[in-house]
Amino acid sequence: MTVENQLTLPTIEPPPFAPIWPKPNNLSALALQLFLEGKRLDHPTFMSLSGSWRLAAVVNILKKLGWPIAVTDIPAPSDSCAYREIGLYHLPSNYAAMALTMRGGRP
Repeated sequence: MTVENQLTLPTIEPPPFAPIWPKPNNLSALALQLFLEGKRLDHPTFMSLSGSWRLAAVVNILKKLGWPIAVTDIPAPSDSCAYREIGLYHLPSNYAAMALTMRGGRP
């Protein structure tokens, strides 16, 4: 077996997209609704919309329920740390579209 053959892996299909919807009227449901509307959320934005600073915890719950929430680090310099970054979370649009189709077009 050559090195080239060793590095070639068979294509493995990803698992099907079959997330569990969070129970209504909680922070996870609110965050998911915002993600399904195409919103990108950071902690300050989530706090202004929900009154909670717990976005990372909410995203963790959604991920455990099968939602592929993505995060991008963005610059957010502060007086005490010029190189500070915070997470900007979103649901990739292809998954949002699939989820909305599953729900008949409504979040």
